[in-house]
Formats: sequence, C-alpha cells, structure tokens
Amino acid sequence: MTETAVSLAPPASEEMRGGPSEMYGDAGYFEAGGPLAAYLAVWNLPNGPRATYVAERDRAQRLQVAHRRTVVWSAVAGAAALLVLALQLALPAPLQTALLLLETPAVLLASVLVVRSLFSFRQESWLLHRYRAEQLRSLKFRFIVDARFWTRQEDWKPRLEIEVDRIQKLSRDDLAARSRKEWVPELPTREEAGGADPRSLSDLVAYYRAVRLKSQIAYFETKVAEEEESRLDNPRLLPLFFFLGVGLAGVRLLLEWLDRAQVLETGSRMALVVGLAALAVPTAWTALRTIRSAGERARNAARSAAKHHALCEYDERLAMQKDPLLIFATLYHCEALFDAEQREWLRLMRDAEWYG
Repeated sequence: MTETAVSLAPPASEEMRGGPSEMYGDAGYFEAGGPLAAYLAVWNLPNGPRATYVAERDRAQRLQVAHRRTVVWSAVAGAAALLVLALQLALPAPLQTALLLLETPAVLLASVLVVRSLFSFRQESWLLHRYRAEQLRSLKFRFIVDARFWTRQEDWKPRLEIEVDRIQKLSRDDLAARSRKEWVPELPTREEAGGADPRSLSDLVAYYRAVRLKSQIAYFETKVAEEEESRLDNPRLLPLFFFLGVGLAGVRLLLEWLDRAQVLETGSRMALVVGLAALAVPTAWTALRTIRSAGERARNAARSAAKHHALCEYDERLAMQKDPLLIFATLYHCEALFDAEQREWLRLMRDAEWYG
C-alpha cells in the first residue's frame, strides 16, 4: 500500500511546537487497520496533508532565521549608534569626528534593516507560515476527535481536503482577526458519541494519548524548566533598569551642581561618566530585550506550568473514562486548549515584535 511507503522518520531538526512525534509518530498504527489506520495512511501520503505541513514548517523556519538575524543586527547597531552619540556629546571636537565615523555606519545599518523588514513584511510572513503549520498540526488530531468522523458513513477525504485548503489560504489579515477570538468547540450529542465503535474509540484514545498528549506534556514540561532558569525575563527588571537610569541621571545632576558650587573639584568629570552610564544602562537593556524577543521569550513558567497541569489531568481522565460522550468531550477540551495556546502565542508575537 503506497500510503505506508512514505518516510515517517522525523527530520534532523523539528523546532515546531511539541516535537517530532506528533507528526512522525504514526509508523506503529498502520498494521491495526480500521478507520484510524486508513486516516493516517491518507495523512502521510507523499502529497498529503503532512507534506503540506512540512512545506509550511520549513518556510516558517527559514523566515524565522532571517527575522532573528535582522532583529539581532538592528538592535546591536541601534544600541551602538546611541552609545556612540552619547560619547560624542561628552568628548572634545577632535574625537567627535572619529566617533562620527563609527556612528554613521551603525545608524545606516539599523535603518536599512528596519525599513527593509517593514516593507518586506518579514515578521508577518514568518508568523503566517508558522501559524499555518501549527494549524495543520492541530488539524491532524482535531479532525479525528470529531465524533462525526466515527459515526457518519460519509467519505471524509473531501472534507479533509477542504480543511487543508482553508488553512493554506489564511492571510495576514486573518491572523489579526483570529488573535481577537477564541475557538469554542461544539460538543457531540450522546447519540453521536454512542455511535462510535468501542474498539475504534479505544484505538483513538490510545493513539491520542501516546502521540498527541505525551508530546505536548513533554513540551510544556521542558518549557517550564527553561523559563524557570531564565532570570532576564523577570517583568520587574524592566522598570528596575529604567529607574536605575533615572537614578544615575539624578546623581549626575547632583555632581554637576556640586562642581558649579566648587564643592567637588572633579564633579564635572564624574558627572560626565555618570551621565554616560545613565544613557547606557536603559539602552543596553532595551537592546537585550529586543534580541531575546526574537527568540520567543515572551512566555513565562507559570503559564506553561498551568498548561502542563491541565494536560496531565486530561490524560488521566482519558485513561479512566469509559463513557463515549465524556471521552469525546475530553478530547474536544484538549484541542480547545491547544487552539487557545496557539492564539495566545499569536497575540504575544504580534504585540512583542513590531518589526523584523
């Protein structure tokens, strides 16, 4: 059967959310037969939905690399230009000319990178293809947790093609609209849930827990560990560095008045050094935060821990639940959580980064 002849091995790098097992963990589920095996065979066709996912994922990763490179270089160049400008104001004229030669290329580089990115919509393009890829990832599971897939005797392939096509046609404007909404699943009736074959439903639950939930639970567990280790994303640091700059400005002002009152002979030179530090501290911190934002550091450990806890609870319920209606309800709630997480990520990325 050609459907199972495609390679199911994950690539060397799978950076998309959740890891490789969700999209490449189907090899052991073909031999059992039944509706699930038939669906996975279609999903993994050489020109099937998984191939579309891979294309969107690869393009998103290429755009993300370019996006991060732009953010890093523009932030470094912009910070360097501001710091050199501050030095020019403090140094004598002969040295100002030398620093001007350093400031000019820094300003030009930062300006060109930002303007080029704004007109090429690089950030928006990366978000669009990344969101498409994540929607295709979710479609793989959302399609089969729908009770209609198991109870209606209809050909589901055209409906799957329609869903894949709909995702591929998502535009940048659609991202803005989706970021302002939440997906609310329509739960099945007891009659619809009860119409599923018990063995097929058992296969679905086993597959979903092993491939979908296990991967996502591990993902959020890793995110919690990473985010708890990070100290630079503490929200209290931003006002701390801002008011540290303000405090240094106050010290510079005091030193300036002491020098003018001839109370402190070296007051002017000390005021100059402190003034430069007052400009350097918030500038350097802003540049660092901008660079880190390109690496999707806008999350926090508490949010990831909450998602991890919820998924573990759902996994335990699926392990014990026997009522078909409650099984489908739990599966629906899992997919609603994943969709909400995607939209939350989309909001964070749209708000955190305005260029690149």
